[in-house]
Amino acid sequence: MVHPIIPTHRLRLFTYALFGVLASLGLFAYQQERWVVAASVAGALVFVGAWHAWLHLSGRSLVVEGNIRPVHYLQLICHSSIYGYWSFYWDGVGAHVPMLLAQICFAYLFDIALLWTKRGSFRWGFGNIPIVLSTNLFIWFKDDWFYWQFPLIALAFFGKEMIQWTRDGIRGHIFNPSGFTLGMFSVVLLVTGTASTTYGMEIASTLGRAPHMYVWIFLLGLIVQTNFPVVLMTGTAAIAIYGMTWLHTQTTGLYLFVDTTIPIAVFLGMTFLFTDPATSPRSSAGKILFGLIYGVLVVLEYQWLMHLGTPTVDSPGENLTYFDKLLQVPVLNLLVPVFDRVGRKVNLERFDFSLDRLPVRIGATAAWCGLFGVMLPSLAYYHPGRNVGFWEEKCFPGEPKEGKTWRERFPNGNEEACRSLAVMYVDPCELGDPAACYGLGNLNFEGAGMPVREVNGMHLYERACEKGYAPACTELGNMLVTRESKADQDAAVKLFAYGCDLAEGDACRNLATSYARGIGVEADMDRAFKELERARAAYDAGCKDKSKPATIADNCARLADVEKMLQGRGAPPGQPAAPPTAAFNPADIAAMMRAAGMPQMPANATLPGMPALPPGALASLPGMNPEEGVPAAVLMQMKVGCDAGEGQSCVTLAQALMRRANASPQDHATAAGYVSRACELGVARGCGLLGIHYRNALGVPKDDARALALFQQACKGGDTEACSVR
Repeated sequence: MVHPIIPTHRLRLFTYALFGVLASLGLFAYQQERWVVAASVAGALVFVGAWHAWLHLSGRSLVVEGNIRPVHYLQLICHSSIYGYWSFYWDGVGAHVPMLLAQICFAYLFDIALLWTKRGSFRWGFGNIPIVLSTNLFIWFKDDWFYWQFPLIALAFFGKEMIQWTRDGIRGHIFNPSGFTLGMFSVVLLVTGTASTTYGMEIASTLGRAPHMYVWIFLLGLIVQTNFPVVLMTGTAAIAIYGMTWLHTQTTGLYLFVDTTIPIAVFLGMTFLFTDPATSPRSSAGKILFGLIYGVLVVLEYQWLMHLGTPTVDSPGENLTYFDKLLQVPVLNLLVPVFDRVGRKVNLERFDFSLDRLPVRIGATAAWCGLFGVMLPSLAYYHPGRNVGFWEEKCFPGEPKEGKTWRERFPNGNEEACRSLAVMYVDPCELGDPAACYGLGNLNFEGAGMPVREVNGMHLYERACEKGYAPACTELGNMLVTRESKADQDAAVKLFAYGCDLAEGDACRNLATSYARGIGVEADMDRAFKELERARAAYDAGCKDKSKPATIADNCARLADVEKMLQGRGAPPGQPAAPPTAAFNPADIAAMMRAAGMPQMPANATLPGMPALPPGALASLPGMNPEEGVPAAVLMQMKVGCDAGEGQSCVTLAQALMRRANASPQDHATAAGYVSRACELGVARGCGLLGIHYRNALGVPKDDARALALFQQACKGGDTEACSVR
């Protein structure tokens, strides 16, 4: 191809403009007080400025050629259109635009200097811009580490110019420039454990916020696919991923990518990243093999990265799966000659099946359109995994058993389902959905699919309560009410009152307990029963709320408990319920929890990377000994329930007493009395526990015969643990 010669002074004026724009963008970052970003731009400016100055002073000649190619400006149009649509749904895109311009300026200045140094010529066109835009569609560094952004871009152009081979008689670069630098940096980030220094996960998740992003990427991809021979790679990659996810669902009953068949960032990668015509196979069969292996590796890497990022007791873990579409691209580029050798042996071209022929390319693109139409519902709109209830059912199957942790309470629960449920909660929580924050807090507290992390759970409850989600306020109150400080107990009562004002039955019930026992308020039985009336009203509404079928049974059961407590003590006809406490400000919740001495999250913590609670840290908090298992406020509720004839409350009281680290003989005797009452009330588990007391002489005389009879009675009543006792 003959490239027109352009006068050198035009390029000189262009470089001066680039230096001016880059300096202006650095000053803009400085005015925004983004100190590291401003310093990074200044460093890049000094680096390329010194290089250009040296080249000018050395007297090296430079030939400038025009290089306006459709492959470059079409990619520029497509990438820019993705950024434009995306920016409507994530503010981070608009905020990043100035730094995108800075990188484009740097890319031109670096590329000019590199080619001037190496061969004394520069081909001037649009080719530099798509490389920058494509790279930033997958990784950009956060402000505190932004100085790595310019080496990320520089490596793309260095690899393009300095790592080359001769293929089919044509000298060219081995690696897709964007794919090469993204792959290399991905390896470094994984090895050094510094993935959180980038916005990689945010990019991967926020792309999906645009409601029709799959369709938008697909339509833009058609522009490239109808003009260049790349559609076979995209289509076969989609087939491989679709097939492997189907196989995963058939074997596990779960959905690999949680709420889609192909994640949006993977779909973007297989449409615009690995399909560079210059670095992909030229034979039709080679293209098919290239796409299939890319898709298979996406799935395998996703599973490996999911395991690699799983939290442990000593590490909070983080979502590393966004690297699944990046790591394999440089390797596949290196294997292109192998794919083409296989392709020539298969030789589909003998059937005139070559994408270089326009009719074949149009036909293959039409087939891809049909395949996309079939996949689209499961990609973006109607995937079963989008239903949170699906994952909740798999994570928390059946009725919970006795125990402290998720694994003890739900022995058949699926850890992968719990992790997927957490993934479902994270983005809505970040977007301000309090119910999602509360659900994620529950997963942290229960250790569902992850280590138990109470501190994480507490701060997620804070987020939810601040936005008026009453159950979260109740949980926070439960944390404070067990503490010895009157100020803490006062704060707990405020939280219960706030939750009760929001028609949360448990909050009203806890508030009633506080008034009955004088916890955080003066003891006032009349007020206690008024709060129980409010609890009854809340439970009654929940018992009848058919829009929330999952909570109807619990609300009805609690309604029956409260009605037992209120028998003969209900509010007289016409007497108003307790007045709401409008003085409470939910915005003060975080400060109130800090004032209570509850642990604080680091300022830079985010949901995917929240720090784990150090082993034993919870035990250091007054009134929060995990060996006691149940907060005092809950025990008080259970005492009221047990006295009112609620057998399960008697069991809970007994278990709490027996789990104390230094349970006394008096605790044993009291616990025996509670389980005896539970057994009399027909609770099978109570009979089984009473049998344990008689067998081990815990608070009662040893009596093996009595113990055996109780075990048999409990087993007949449905206590499976008693059935295994001999």
